[in-house]
Amino acid sequence: MTALTAPTAPVDEKLPTPLRRLGARTAEEWISLVRVMILLTLILALSLGIIPINHPTVHTTVALVGVYVLLLALGPRWFKVLRKADLIIALDILVVTLVVIISGSLSSPFIYLYYLTILEAAARLNLRQAIAASLAMAGMIVLLWTRSGQGATLETAGFRLGVIIAGGFFMALFLGMLVQEYRIAAERARWTELLDQRLQEATGLLEEQLRELRFYNELASRLSGELRVDGVLEILLQVFMETTGLAKGAAYVIGEDETPRIATSRGFEWAEGEHGPASMLLPALPAGATGGEVVTHRSPIGGGQEGLVASVPLIRAGSLRGWLCGLGGVPESFAEPVLRRVRGLAAQGVSALEAARLHEEVQRMVGVDPSRSLFPWGGLQKLVADEIRRCSGLLLVFSFAEVQLEDYIDDTLVGESDKDLALRRAIKLIQTCVRRIDVIAHDGAGRFAILLPRVAKMDAVDILQRLTRRLEEDAVAAQLLGVKRLMISAAVVTFPEDGTAVAGLFDKITGLLSQGPTSPARVKVPIS
Repeated sequence: MTALTAPTAPVDEKLPTPLRRLGARTAEEWISLVRVMILLTLILALSLGIIPINHPTVHTTVALVGVYVLLLALGPRWFKVLRKADLIIALDILVVTLVVIISGSLSSPFIYLYYLTILEAAARLNLRQAIAASLAMAGMIVLLWTRSGQGATLETAGFRLGVIIAGGFFMALFLGMLVQEYRIAAERARWTELLDQRLQEATGLLEEQLRELRFYNELASRLSGELRVDGVLEILLQVFMETTGLAKGAAYVIGEDETPRIATSRGFEWAEGEHGPASMLLPALPAGATGGEVVTHRSPIGGGQEGLVASVPLIRAGSLRGWLCGLGGVPESFAEPVLRRVRGLAAQGVSALEAARLHEEVQRMVGVDPSRSLFPWGGLQKLVADEIRRCSGLLLVFSFAEVQLEDYIDDTLVGESDKDLALRRAIKLIQTCVRRIDVIAHDGAGRFAILLPRVAKMDAVDILQRLTRRLEEDAVAAQLLGVKRLMISAAVVTFPEDGTAVAGLFDKITGLLSQGPTSPARVKVPIS
């Protein structure tokens, strides 16, 4: 560790080197320098006879002052004790007293050197040292006065009155100095304690941030190589239970039919017939939830009893993707660091979950081509004509709809394989939204036709609206086509309400699709 050094005065770089060194001295060094200069001037004055001393010990006086000057100039470099201001003042008093005694006691011209120690203390802005120096000077003067045989003067009434007044003055100064130093020391201690407390708080916060950063890095490294939905949820559940300290837990994934299924569980002992996660009730999603919120609710835990369950929703783009649930010692509230980690866990985990869902869906679509089960696009007009003849004889209705994927264009940024997978995904979603008797056709360019037998216009609009919403919100097709959200155009015509001829129905639905897409998608119908 480096030693602390006293602060130095600012130095002007334009000055010569000797002057820069002079300007870099501390306040204490300046005081010592002035003291040495005064004493050197005193030696020079004694040597040249400027200050006449008719005393046989003048050479002893000069020698004493010279030794003291050398001691003050060179001593502090080798003796740390000579750097203490209190010791320097005591030495000043002692040396001045010796000089005064040698040079003639009270008649000595050097008796005024006592004021030098008082001025030094005042230059340091130290009231305690100034009072101590003045009291020492007064004591030395009294001792010299008594030693000179003039003690009777000290017993007069005027002297006693002056002593009483001066004593009260010095006592007030001394006590005021003590009180001031006590206040300064108390204030310094208070600020030191406050700064230590702030430093500990800042250090604790920094350590907590470092722990959270290490937590997120470890989570990312564990999720980086996992491409299975169940595997991702298993990792998230394990980290969630370790973070919250819960003994049991289960992870649920939301399917395309928006129903949850159990992906994995931990801590349940099935051999003992304990209540399992299959019967655990999931909470309602809080309004305005963005993912990562800890929702505590009561759920059956076995034996006809209920217990607290902590559940965390995994939300992506406003859609619920899964739940992480834990039970077994759930507190009424979690600490703020735990809540922050859980929110980070949910934000980081739902991205990995989406990547795994996309990977699994692509793998399934590669192996199965649903377009083979579609009706040929070229036979649509004949199909609609046959349906018109059948419905005309039986007085039935049917609806004919078309859906256009506006993002399915010839774009060099999207590969043909990705466009083909996006079409397969769209076909799968459409098939899940219509009935088995409905007929689906595809033109190979992102346009789908759907024949809905015995479906009136209002019911057909509801079906198409639900279908377009599923397509718009599907992240798999959007990622394959390189967009954030699919743009959909949809239109419906109904027989016989919108026409009884094949050409008329096709012309109307083509005109409706030519109006372009809206966001969110709105199913267009002819205006009668």
